[in-house]
Amino acid sequence: MLRLMIGLVAWASLLGGFGARAEAGAVKALFSYADWCAPCELLQPKLEAAAADVRGVEIVYIDFTDLSIENQNRQIAKAYPLSFDDFFVNERFVKTGFAYVLVDGESKATISAGMSKADIETVLRAAVSQATGP
Repeated sequence: MLRLMIGLVAWASLLGGFGARAEAGAVKALFSYADWCAPCELLQPKLEAAAADVRGVEIVYIDFTDLSIENQNRQIAKAYPLSFDDFFVNERFVKTGFAYVLVDGESKATISAGMSKADIETVLRAAVSQATGP
């Protein structure tokens, strides 16, 4: 775990900071996926279509196809303020096939592969509404 944390700091500085850090009014869908993940194949087109229809949503792709420690660190750095525990059961078992929806850097909802495009749009619209205020 210490190796992971050291790697996070190193990757964050290489990336020029954290990909999903809090920005005023920012709505980000952190999509955790892998090439070998069947639920990811179901969710990706629905998530991308819904995000295209809802103005103000950015998808951040968290790619766990490569489970090397270096890639794990790089991907988790993109997902800040979320951490290792949000994506992994342990060092070898990654959670994929879902997206965390963040508003101003805070996790507000989770989107799963079983949701319809309309349900995903509803979640994203609620997040944008919360981010922009009344």
